Amino acid sequence: EAWYTSGKGIHSATGWLEERLRNVRRKSVKHRPTEKDLNTASTSLTHLTTSLPDPVLNESDHNGMKEWMKANLEPLSTLKNYMEKTVLNRAEWIRKTPDLPMREVMKEYPRLFDTPGMVEIDFRTLYADVAENLFLRLTPPIVEKIISYADTQAEKWTMYLHMIPRNLKSDEERKNAAIGLLPCVFPTGRKNRKRCTIDEALSAFIDCQPVGTNMPKYLEEAPRCPFVLAIGNRYNPTQVFVIIEGQGLEQPNLTKAIDVCFKVFYILDINYPWQCSSSWEFIQKVLYGIEDKVKGKTTPAVVAMRAALK
Repeated sequence: EAWYTSGKGIHSATGWLEERLRNVRRKSVKHRPTEKDLNTASTSLTHLTTSLPDPVLNESDHNGMKEWMKANLEPLSTLKNYMEKTVLNRAEWIRKTPDLPMREVMKEYPRLFDTPGMVEIDFRTLYADVAENLFLRLTPPIVEKIISYADTQAEKWTMYLHMIPRNLKSDEERKNAAIGLLPCVFPTGRKNRKRCTIDEALSAFIDCQPVGTNMPKYLEEAPRCPFVLAIGNRYNPTQVFVIIEGQGLEQPNLTKAIDVCFKVFYILDINYPWQCSSSWEFIQKVLYGIEDKVKGKTTPAVVAMRAALK
């Protein structure tokens, strides 16, 4: 009844069938995807989920507006009006439905992602006090402090981003560099006892692809968790998209893409990608000024960088 079992580390193999079966069961459980794995990104961070006001629309009115929005793209004024009126109903449904797939939200509210400005309407209604903070706080002085901090804490960031700082001529290019270098400064994410590489963290945050990329094929193979895609290079891209569930939402610039992507995490009530969760935590807590509902959970590297920027 013996079955050869290879040893691991300092532990020798016993060869017994019982140990072999125990190892098989352990591996089977470890690699079996759960519904949560398939539908949400994984991270240890807890989002700010403040109690929301009760929806003001009754179920009948909400369903009527929802069905109208499924069938119509215009007039835009009516669409925006209905989106604003249904925000609280939508938020309540998302938060009270465990393991809700993103594709289900996109099916019920397609205008949320195929009409520019709708993501911002939802976020502004739910978190009005912080909606514009990224643009108000990411000023040229803060950008320079971020770059200087990276120079002291992550000397190879320019190599990972394939850029030479002296070639960054405009304020926008330097701002893009300051955003893009964040995964180089913070510890990369860990999952199943394995820490991802800096390159993997960079791609999960802002994936950079060359001009001429086959977008239909790219979207078909893209990860399901929201992220930013930059076409060209990170500091002066020719096009920028927020990618979510195989759909590309084009944005006018990289800062706006980061803004929309961040707000998608909140309105869908999903976690940050585990590979670059510290980068998004920095954006959340330092640039937007949103703290977690659980105190004392800030990543030490984020605490250190926040102190350095003061």
